[in-house]
Order: sequence, then C-alpha cells, then structure tokens
Amino acid sequence: MRDIVGRKNLTSKEAARLLGVSEASVKRWADGGLLPALKTAGGHRRFRPEDVASFRRAGLARETAAGAFGKGDGPHREAAHALRDDAATLDEALPHLMFERIVGGHDEETSAALVSLYLHGHTVARIADAVLCPALRRVGDLWHAGELSVAQEHLATRTALTALQALRASLNVSEQREGVRAAICCSVEDDFHE
Repeated sequence: MRDIVGRKNLTSKEAARLLGVSEASVKRWADGGLLPALKTAGGHRRFRPEDVASFRRAGLARETAAGAFGKGDGPHREAAHALRDDAATLDEALPHLMFERIVGGHDEETSAALVSLYLHGHTVARIADAVLCPALRRVGDLWHAGELSVAQEHLATRTALTALQALRASLNVSEQREGVRAAICCSVEDDFHE
C-alpha cells in the first residue's frame, strides 16, 4: 500500500484495478475524454485519484463495463472482492509518511494519499484512526515539546483539513442508506483555536 500512497497520480493499471475493468478500457476512456488523464514526459497516462473516484462514483465504469461485457456484475464484483482482500491491512509506515506530508504542507500528496486509501477499500474511520490521527498526534506532541513551531503546527493542521475535504469530495454519498446522512467529524482534544 505504501507505494500507492507515496505518489500523487495513478498509472493506467492502478486506475483499471480500482475501477474493476481492463487497462485497455481505462486508456480508451482517457483518450475519449471520459476519464481525465495527465500525460508524463514519456507520453504515459496518469490519473488523479480524485478523478478516478469521481468516475467511479458516477457509475461510469460499471455502466461502460456492463456494455462491453454484456453483463457488468460478474467481472466488476470479482474485482471489488479482490480489492477488499488486498486492502485488509495498512502498512505501519503510513502514519510516518502522512506526518512528513502534512508537516511539509504537501496538500496534493496528502489528499491523493487519503483518496487512494479510500479507493483501495479502507473506510474513512480506518484511514482516520490508523493513518491520519497518529500523524496529527505526533504533530501535537512535537509542538507541545517545542520541537515544532506554531506555524508548522498550523500548516500541518491546514494540510490535513484540505486532504479531508478532498477525501469528502471522493466519497460516494449516494450509496448511503436512505434517510441516513453521512458526515466526517474531526476534533482535537482541548483545541480551541480552530
């Protein structure tokens, strides 16, 4: 999981795996303008995790796959199960990587990391509990010990909030049960300045 979190953008193969379709489908959708893509200097396609999440949320991958295979449930369901199995554990190094990103003010990388974890089957609660909270706890501990300045603490907090907003934009709220509202709530104990 660490290799995916460490980068801003996804390869065609990673995007295909997340969408439960073939790599050729992802490339075709990118070339057709359905799925936004960036090009590297070498001409390779790269996909922002937010764009893949939006594409998935809109149901375009499933509908297009259904049309291509005649019946989209089979391959799509198998890919979803494989994704969940692969995402069963989180790398213990992720809180450290998250800490480095938020203290460095790397908004895009932090956002991409959270969205990538979500796309790989981790719940928002698990991402917060196992990755984001330990990183923020370390920020607070270092600030309290005088090893981080107030400016560094504020930058880390702002970066984490920006990443949470990007994650929120990637959530598929339409999948929630009828009458149940979705919310992301975060607070820091004894934090009175935000």
